[in-house]
Amino acid sequence: MPVAQLYSLNGAGAATALFPGDALCLPAGASVVTTVATVAPVVTAAKPAAPAVTHHHTPVPVTTAYTSKPSS
Repeated sequence: MPVAQLYSLNGAGAATALFPGDALCLPAGASVVTTVATVAPVVTAAKPAAPAVTHHHTPVPVTTAYTSKPSS
């Protein structure tokens, strides 16, 4: 069957999207052949683990004593 005829019978056009399970009108006497496509699984990389929850504390000033020696 020409694609143009299939479009005409279904009020569709080349831009019409078809999805699995959609029903199409066929002319009287048309034979139906059903095929199932095999789809390869999509392999994705594992997501990295979420970082551990850390508690944010307010920084506390640190006082350090320094000893200086006169240079010789």
